[in-house]
Amino acid sequence: MKQIERIVCPVDFSPASEAAAEYALQLAQRLKARVAFLHSLYAQLAGVYSETLDLDELYRSVRREADAKLGALRARAEAAEVPAELAVVEGPVAPAVREFAQRWSADLVVMATHGRQGLRRWLLGSTAEGLLRSLPAPLLTMARPDKQHLNSRLEHVVVGVQFDPETDGPIMEYALMLASKHGARLTLVHALEGLNIAARQDYTDILKEGLEARLWRLVPAELRELGTVSVVVEEPLPAEALLRWGGREDVDLVVIGARRKGLVVRALMGATVEALVRQSPCPVVTVPVAAYPAKEA
Repeated sequence: MKQIERIVCPVDFSPASEAAAEYALQLAQRLKARVAFLHSLYAQLAGVYSETLDLDELYRSVRREADAKLGALRARAEAAEVPAELAVVEGPVAPAVREFAQRWSADLVVMATHGRQGLRRWLLGSTAEGLLRSLPAPLLTMARPDKQHLNSRLEHVVVGVQFDPETDGPIMEYALMLASKHGARLTLVHALEGLNIAARQDYTDILKEGLEARLWRLVPAELRELGTVSVVVEEPLPAEALLRWGGREDVDLVVIGARRKGLVVRALMGATVEALVRQSPCPVVTVPVAAYPAKEA
């Protein structure tokens, strides 16, 4: 079972980014993993100001500030006995994160979705789908880590299951790995959708019973015996169901899957996928199929 040994955390030194960095450090400490803090120097100075400012001196000043703040993060990592690497790159954030994560063989990318450099637009805008498909590792996003109570112990993990053969295997392997590392409770959630009114009135209970049985078949026998897994079939749309679970005080993480040809969450939730990433009160991990390829039968 694949483990988390290398965590990349992009930082822009905003309060949200600092909180995400602290979360990444705590997670790395618990998993005995390495962490890399990545900062992108991406500033566009044009127009009349380009003739007024000393751009070389401005760059040196910004670089000195970045090096100092990254050095402070390294000191925090050393205090936590977490091996840390620092990287400063130039260019837009999204491709910088993607390229570094691939080059460094990252197992997880941890970042806030709100920051100084348009991270919110990057994650929630038109490039989100392509970025999440192309990242070589799962992406853990936090809407407002500086405003949330975050528990890196991951005592309760909720897994969004859609009975998609391409994504269920990867997200279950990832969730089971977290459960084994943290001793976390798992709740497998499937949200009903697309039922006509007549079917809902007469057959919903029977359908739920059958779907719960399918959810249990995804759980290894040893975990069933431990009693640390529960399954739930609900009637709200997937985004609504997962947002409600993410809002519970006892839930520390929501896990969803990404297909090779688009986000399964986007296909199933439509426009509300943006609400899931932006509004979830707890962190959300999107697991790309490529990170945990399906096993051959």
